[in-house]
Amino acid sequence: MEIIEIRVQYKAKQKLEKELKNILSELESKTSAEPIRVYKRLNLETDYVILIMSESNSGSVMESQLGIHLNTVLKDYGMVNYSKWTEIEN
Repeated sequence: MEIIEIRVQYKAKQKLEKELKNILSELESKTSAEPIRVYKRLNLETDYVILIMSESNSGSVMESQLGIHLNTVLKDYGMVNYSKWTEIEN
């Protein structure tokens, strides 16, 4: 799983949301796209988190092309924190 956190200035909030909706629409049209979810913080309207779920849980630290692309694009909107996570198996 990849997690991208972004904090934007209030005035860039609507532009970012429009960009994210465009990206999600584009991904929905591709059958092989990774599942992606976007959340907005409840009490801080300028904080967002994007979760990219991947089929593989091999523990690889390789980023997906989507994660790399989003990380690059979102830097234009504000502070971005990008991290890769793997599930602990029993």
